[in-house]
Amino acid sequence: MKRIEIATTTNAPHFIGSWFIEPAGLCDDLIALFDANGDSQKGGKTYDGLNEDNKKSTDLTVLPRQLEDPEFSAARTYIDLLYGCYSDYLDQWPFLQSIAKLNIGPFNIQRYDSGGHFKLPHTERSSMSNSHRVLAWMTYLNDIPEGGSTYFPHYDLDIQPEKGKTIIWPAEWTHAHRGNIVTEGTKYIITGWMHFSP
Repeated sequence: MKRIEIATTTNAPHFIGSWFIEPAGLCDDLIALFDANGDSQKGGKTYDGLNEDNKKSTDLTVLPRQLEDPEFSAARTYIDLLYGCYSDYLDQWPFLQSIAKLNIGPFNIQRYDSGGHFKLPHTERSSMSNSHRVLAWMTYLNDIPEGGSTYFPHYDLDIQPEKGKTIIWPAEWTHAHRGNIVTEGTKYIITGWMHFSP
């Protein structure tokens, strides 16, 4: 894990942590895991259901209990590395250490084909049903030279997918964002949330 800085046009903090996950080959293993589970893939949904005008993706949900399955060993390795990023995030913002130990529940590996997107501006905590979310996280599993970026409008911050680039950010309205249209190729990500214990 290597911490990186996200360039911004303002002096205000954006509270978005970023790292490169290593080894980069783990990203290929996660894509292979996605491809090997075609029967479990579904169209990407938003809080109001399946609507390709808002989100056009193919999603594979991984349950925490599946991390014990040898077939999901790449996901288990990834979560262990993600914890290193989270620990470094806590070093940067130590107040978080005082509120609670956060858990990771089900998470998704997603594919966005050319024309795919999550162009509906959204936040990761938007109702009582997801009010337990504290942080969101995402790793880009491949490079996308054009299109497919993640845009945070409150910060005028556009993050272009690079293989292994991992970001963690607050799951609050302050970090509303959208996934811009993939104009060429295919974009893969792994994404989920850190939340309060039940």
